[in-house]
Amino acid sequence: CFQAYYKEHASVKTAPYAGVIEALRAVGEKYPVAVVSNKPDAATKLLCAKVFPGVYALGESPVCPRKPAPDMVQLAIDNGRKALAE
Repeated sequence: CFQAYYKEHASVKTAPYAGVIEALRAVGEKYPVAVVSNKPDAATKLLCAKVFPGVYALGESPVCPRKPAPDMVQLAIDNGRKALAE
């Protein structure tokens, strides 16, 4: 129930902190940027597409263990490298 509800309502009362968009743009000019979250993957991707367009996003899924395990961050790095190579 929660997953379905959250996917549809993830952006309710959700907004980036002041200055985050500008900081991501500045960092993104020099380095690849990604969002890695323990929130459900589908909701993370939808929310990031709305708030941080063009930023790779990865959320919780059965593919790998969630944070603090490094697997999600490593997967984001690997997928980011693949996207840059294309």
